[in-house]
Amino acid sequence: MITITRNIAPALLASALLLALSSSPAFAQAAAAGSKPAATNLGPIDQNGDGKISQAEAQWVTAKSIAKIDANHDGMITAEELKAEEERLRNAERQRQLTLLDSNHDGKTTTAEFAQMDTERFKSMDRNHDGQLTPDELRPQGQ
Repeated sequence: MITITRNIAPALLASALLLALSSSPAFAQAAAAGSKPAATNLGPIDQNGDGKISQAEAQWVTAKSIAKIDANHDGMITAEELKAEEERLRNAERQRQLTLLDSNHDGKTTTAEFAQMDTERFKSMDRNHDGQLTPDELRPQGQ
């Protein structure tokens, strides 16, 4: 039996679902293209491909996450194991971000490629294309 405190279990489920969804091809392609992913492609978490995540599918993801976190497989998740998994996830996210910034796909992110991201972000926020960001442009669209 695996023992997890009540505070950690919901966080693990949310993290597991978020990780599974964000690592799916639909989300990766959407992130690269700057658009929203197709609502019906939930990737590998949607095991039966019905465009929905059932409780059984969510539990499957949680079980996989627990197996990764419980490094010594003793049925207990320690603070050290949780910290190690959080660090692994942070490192994976950093690498994913650097890969997205690597515009020439040479496996390296130059300072110019990094700066280009900020330039593109600025241009996308400057909705009236006047080279300045107003308070309205700094608010998310639709607010």
